[in-house]
Amino acid sequence: MLNTPIPSDLCAVHREMFRQYRENHYSPWKPPEWPGGSHIKDCRVSHKEREADWDRKNLQMMEGIAETCRSGWSPQCGDAVVPEVA
Repeated sequence: MLNTPIPSDLCAVHREMFRQYRENHYSPWKPPEWPGGSHIKDCRVSHKEREADWDRKNLQMMEGIAETCRSGWSPQCGDAVVPEVA
């Protein structure tokens, strides 16, 4: 489980996206397979390892969201500077 604080410099949209990933928890009772992307669950991987992978993937997503918001190029941000497409 991640306890990463939500950065105060994010816009409202990216703050909500960040929060959703921070609260996206692995459940050993109904285990999903998101980090590996495979639909076949490998019984050799423990729930503890799966939870760690899940947390790593959530952290990567949160870091990407923060980076996108801070770039100033995201259309979700109100004051974003989106370049013209030629």
